[in-house]
Parts: sequence; C-alpha cells; structure tokens
Amino acid sequence: MSYEQRILTFNAQTLEFEYVYVKNGFRTHCDSTLVAISHLWPEPFADDNGRKQYSEEELRRFALSPKMHAHELYDFNSRDLNTAKGWVRERILQSVRAARALTRPGDEKVLIWLDVVSINQGNQLDIRDATYAMSIVYHIADITAVLIHDVYSGKGHWHQRRWTLQELELSHWIAFFYVHTGKISEPERVDSKTWALDEAIARSSRRYSRYAQDLIYSVRGLVPALFELPAVYDVSLDELVARAALIAARRGDYSMLRVNADPNQPLGHRMIKKFDRTLVANADEPP
Repeated sequence: MSYEQRILTFNAQTLEFEYVYVKNGFRTHCDSTLVAISHLWPEPFADDNGRKQYSEEELRRFALSPKMHAHELYDFNSRDLNTAKGWVRERILQSVRAARALTRPGDEKVLIWLDVVSINQGNQLDIRDATYAMSIVYHIADITAVLIHDVYSGKGHWHQRRWTLQELELSHWIAFFYVHTGKISEPERVDSKTWALDEAIARSSRRYSRYAQDLIYSVRGLVPALFELPAVYDVSLDELVARAALIAARRGDYSMLRVNADPNQPLGHRMIKKFDRTLVANADEPP
C-alpha cells in the first residue's frame, strides 16, 4: 500500500518552512538539495537530588536561559525561526552555516531538516510519530551534516551515542561541521548495507543513551522490514522482535532475522527461540 508522507524543512536562504513530500521511500519532487542535521542536544547531568542540571561550560557556550527544553525556546506553531531563543537558536544558525558550507552560492534551493524545529517538541504524539519517520529523513537526504561542538569532546562522542547510529548508517553522504572553527570536513560516502535485526541490536547496545527506548528507535531505523511498522508507542524489544518475525513470516524471507544470529551467544540464542516460538504460533497472522 503506497502512501505519501510530508517532512517539514526550512529554506537555508529565507528561513521559511517548506514541506518535502515522500512516497514509497522516495521524494516526489527533487528540485532542491536536502541537508539533514545530526547533532547532540545539550547534555544534562543529575545533581545530588536527582534533578537535571547543566554545566557552567554549556550555559556559557550556548547562552542558555533558565528555560532549557526545546519547546520552551521555540514555539512550533509560530512557524517563525526568528523567535527561537537559547541553544535552539544556536542550532538553527549553526545548521545554516553548515548547509551553506556544503553548497555554493549559485546552487539550487537548499532545504534543512533540524529536529528541534521540524518536529513539534511540545507534543508527545508528534514526537513519537516523527521519531519513527526519522529513518526516512536521513535516507532521502542528499547529505547529512553533523554539528560538532567543543562541549562534546569532538567527533568521538557523537560516534558513541546510540541515537546517532541510524543517522550515520542511513545517510548516503555525511560531513562534519566543526562549530568552533567554522570548518567542514570533506563529504564521505556511506556504504549502504542490509542489517540483520540481531546485528542492529548488538551494534546499538554497545552505544550510550540516557533513554532505553532509544535502542528500539535506532534498531527500527536500521532494519528495512521494520519500516513497515506504524508508530508503536512504548514498544518493548521483545515486541519489536515478534513483529519483525511476523513480517518475515508473511514474506517468507527470514534472512533479515538470522544473518548473524549465533545460537552459542546469549543474544542469538534468545532471538532464535523468540523467532521460532512466534513463527509457529503466528505464521498466518498479519503484522
């Protein structure tokens, strides 16, 4: 079943918002260059009472106000980027600089996708729906620009985060924009590959995240068959595995489930048992 999605972006020259339309995983019109932005949000730490705080370095670097959350610093419904404040405004300006560094003045229209303004951060349902569509964003983008800050110990910390795994692997081209110098690396070609579910889980599990659900989001982004799933809220890893098994049963193609599932390893053994149990019980049930 084909359906059309729309992705909210903004114009790097005018800062006005425009929708990019996607059907069956491809853009319906390719009259612009689409730059997807990957970045790390300001990282809070917990004080002795468990409350989230921010380091003095971050407060100084981003000139943050007491309001730290993205939806408090930018009103999504205003559709006016000039009203953004604090670190959200910084990210918008950095994204524009990165996009302009990747293109020439005479190039065609350049559109930017930036999560803090392209997603309604004040609406949890919108966040969850957009989260499941992020794999599509990085897949259709012409290039991904990664914002690297002094605060985050350089490129290495970006590579260690769980959320950025799908942003890296789903991109066709990627470049690193060093905010403190204004320099951008030469774009690197990202070799596309087909991920097995257990391989995606293993790779994602080795990365850091404050939120357990980020493992689910990153895995769903990496396994093509899981793109078929609608937005599922508060899904567990076991449920994701079960749904993947049902899709495989319908297709008659189990390769994406078992490519690297080693029965001698705890992860592989648990997954194979889960697949077998699910497939036997639900082989004819639609996902």
